[in-house]
Amino acid sequence: MSDRWEQTAPGRPALVVGVLGWAVRQVVIWSIVAGLGFAAFTYRDVLFGPQAPQESREQRTAKQPAQSRKASRPASRALTIRASAGGHFLIEADVDGADIRFMVDTGATEVVLTPEDAARIGFDLRARNFTRQFNTAGGVIRAAPVTLRRLRIGQLVLRDVEAWVNEAPLFVSLLGMSFLKRLDGYEVQDGKLILYW
Repeated sequence: MSDRWEQTAPGRPALVVGVLGWAVRQVVIWSIVAGLGFAAFTYRDVLFGPQAPQESREQRTAKQPAQSRKASRPASRALTIRASAGGHFLIEADVDGADIRFMVDTGATEVVLTPEDAARIGFDLRARNFTRQFNTAGGVIRAAPVTLRRLRIGQLVLRDVEAWVNEAPLFVSLLGMSFLKRLDGYEVQDGKLILYW
């Protein structure tokens, strides 16, 4: 027993010192990491800049009208259209002296007139060249370019509006994105379309 103890005893102090050294190194490393984390949290505004407060969905929605208008425009320059029973936004407009009903369609790229509305405005369709093709759910249709000298919806007036006359029958004329992009902004909220200009 004593011989075996004498052979193994000298190695134990080295083992204990090695384990203690490893433990001390771990404590030092984790202390440094914790200290850096605490410093980063304490001085986060200095290191990363001030953080914007989180807004609720209602606060963001309430701010959208102000963001979509130009700051120089008065708040009264807005037009509200209520959705029809079918959920569409229908607008009565005066186009070059003719009363035209439009549907605002964010899925349409252009302003498109029915052949009947184009004739009511005074365009001679026989003299028009149907040079453009549109891919629709009903197939490819042709359209002729026209310019609306004045389009008025209430107090909103746009001049020289590029549009297209549909060659095939269409159930209503469309105000697409080319119209909406000429405004300061628009939004759909609670079944209402609001146009800003």
